[in-house]
Amino acid sequence: MNKFTKSIVAGALVMGSSAAMAEITANVALTTNYVFRGLTQTVNDGAIQGGFDYTHESGFYAGTWASNVNYGMADSISLEVDTYFGFGGDLGNGASYDLGFIRYNYDGDSSVNINEVYVGVGYDFSETISGSASYAYSSDYGSGLDASYLSAGVDVVLPEGFGASFTLSRADGDTYGANDYLDFKLGLTKSFEGLDFEVNYTDTDLSATQAVNNDNSGRFMLTVSKSL
Repeated sequence: MNKFTKSIVAGALVMGSSAAMAEITANVALTTNYVFRGLTQTVNDGAIQGGFDYTHESGFYAGTWASNVNYGMADSISLEVDTYFGFGGDLGNGASYDLGFIRYNYDGDSSVNINEVYVGVGYDFSETISGSASYAYSSDYGSGLDASYLSAGVDVVLPEGFGASFTLSRADGDTYGANDYLDFKLGLTKSFEGLDFEVNYTDTDLSATQAVNNDNSGRFMLTVSKSL
């Protein structure tokens, strides 16, 4: 799930007094391939996704997000619904933090549901360049075994309203056994007529014998999203 950000966009419903300001936003997206942590969740097919987010000026946030999934196996899992909450804020001098909890829920097979905790930091190197790093851990990654995910990335603001990003990550833990892997993602973004467009290229270092659903091959994805 790479679908929630702690910087909730404008256009939200504002509730309460100025001393207790809160926002609620919604989001919807269409993507040509739902890829999570370098691996396709839809056997390289498209997905419809969406969610709701609540944020408070204290830094607390909570939300839910859903997407169709297809793991190409003889099971009944076709929907992922995530719920999460956490705290995020400004540390000063361009630095920020984020920590929280997320639960991945899968219809048709509750035995593969996942609880995960995460922590992240960010830093603005300039008005156009920012970096981030995050670490996520689950003691039971749907298999009774633990898993972790370490990620670092950089975002660059480009002329004409474009943006570029690069992320390098590593999946580790007993869940993967000898199949621990690296993945990377290159992205280009642009907002137009109230829609957010994102083109990504992602790949892993998994070999053909280690991968499933052709996840040892690089792929392009196009995502069009709208925040409400």
